[in-house]
Amino acid sequence: MASEGMEKQLKSFINAVLRGNNDSIEFVEIIENKLISAEVKGKKNCILDLRSASSDGRHFII
Repeated sequence: MASEGMEKQLKSFINAVLRGNNDSIEFVEIIENKLISAEVKGKKNCILDLRSASSDGRHFII
């Protein structure tokens, strides 16, 4: 679902999951380079699928 061209559907899905929490995702950005390397040797890497922002300006990383 987190692939280019699916932003509208993904935003709708996230908002459906958050319904009732007074949160509303306004912006979804699908990340192409999903791997974030650990800055400290021996720590775990991170895989980031998308960034989003709510209507009140908060940012979410999913």
